Amino acid sequence: MPADVLTVGDALATAFTNRFALLVPPCICERVYETTHDLGEVDGRKVEIYPLSYVPFEPATREEAYYDFRYSIVTLERFREHKRVPRIWLDDRVTFVEEQIFNPLDPTNKERAELILVIDSDSYWPIEVECTTVYEYNILRQNKVFWSEVEVVFRKLDKGLV
Repeated sequence: MPADVLTVGDALATAFTNRFALLVPPCICERVYETTHDLGEVDGRKVEIYPLSYVPFEPATREEAYYDFRYSIVTLERFREHKRVPRIWLDDRVTFVEEQIFNPLDPTNKERAELILVIDSDSYWPIEVECTTVYEYNILRQNKVFWSEVEVVFRKLDKGLV
């Protein structure tokens, strides 16, 4: 039974950490339960993965079923200067989310570097991805923090259900 929601979240965080390893500026990625920082104190670029739900999707056969795992992936970064946030700074962050998070998860993008998670011989593949928040205007205006949110659903074929 898939109480794998935490394990899959950790594997997703590891996959993104490896993907971000050579990026400048560096990016920290982790699975979290809640935002534990004050937005005014965000330092550097962070990607946080929040488990949202898991649910049996449908039977595949009499002995197998599909399970879906939904996550929210939030990207945060604070603008540190004491001036208005420039458009180019915001454009760079929006591009980062699209190229480094959304595109690798997009099941319709045939040119993507496929992000399939393999954990203890089980495979989890993205079946749905949506950028629910390109950037949160109020958080940017009030805290000078870029906040973008992508939701993804991973599916697993669970074998041996009898």
